[in-house]
Amino acid sequence: VGVSCNIACLLAILLKPYMPQTADVVAGQVNAPKDMFVLTEHVYQILPPGHHIGKPVPLFAKIELSTVDKLKQRFAGRQQTPPTVKTSSVDPAIDSVDKMETAVKKQADLVRTMKEGGASKDQWQPHVTVLLDMKKQLEAMKQLTLKEAAPSPSGNIPALEEEITSQGEKVRLLKQGGKPKSEWQPEVDKLLALKKTLAQLKGEPDPTIKKKNKK
Repeated sequence: VGVSCNIACLLAILLKPYMPQTADVVAGQVNAPKDMFVLTEHVYQILPPGHHIGKPVPLFAKIELSTVDKLKQRFAGRQQTPPTVKTSSVDPAIDSVDKMETAVKKQADLVRTMKEGGASKDQWQPHVTVLLDMKKQLEAMKQLTLKEAAPSPSGNIPALEEEITSQGEKVRLLKQGGKPKSEWQPEVDKLLALKKTLAQLKGEPDPTIKKKNKK
């Protein structure tokens, strides 16, 4: 017991600069002299034989769960909630291929700007998901446009040839007029669909399929 009490005194001396109140409590429990808080060159026996110690008590109070909850509420602060990003369907107002292509380009620019700006993956990944969804819908809209543009196979061949000529002229004027691809590409797709239908009526190969050159 005597050795343990002297060790407690030494620990109190070491704790004094860092935990002065705790060191004083330890010194009071072992009833140590007030002038003991001095580090000497050699370790010596601080408490003599027959020394009477004080009443021991816990140095640190037990932290109950209720106290933990109170401390959390007091010091937790306010966590910033990251902004939510819509990953659902695209704006219903985008009802044409042209509008969708414009929206896809705008979304792609947003993703590129975020990545170049050093945004984390958690920030730009939802926008990438939206971009991929928009591209899928754009492709679906293009396919639907082709189906709507394709005439019935039972159509009249001369009338179909006349329509192809008219459609080809329309495409030529759009390109010569410097219109953007987003405007003339749907018309080109319609022209190709007409040519494909004409080939089917005549029993000819599909002219829209490019043949590979034989070496």
